[in-house]
Amino acid sequence: MSRGPRWILGTFALLFALMMVYSEWNAHSNAPLLMYIIAGFCGCIAVACFSQKWRGPAVRIIGFMVLVAYASYLVYELLEEPRKRYAGISEPH
Repeated sequence: MSRGPRWILGTFALLFALMMVYSEWNAHSNAPLLMYIIAGFCGCIAVACFSQKWRGPAVRIIGFMVLVAYASYLVYELLEEPRKRYAGISEPH
């Protein structure tokens, strides 16, 4: 990716990370850890966009975070959903 799009993506990722941390300080949500994890994910994207030296480790962290998110969702679906009754076509199952 060329320099211009990387800087635009990195700037917006950094702004999103700052916005999530700021909104957590003001709102005090029920899931503060999740907000900080998402802010960290956006921060890793910004680091991968701005720094050529830290791009490799940041991309590995981003990939690991995506893998953990998919694996945790799969475990949740396998453990929680089979216990629910099938309610019909319009209901998730």
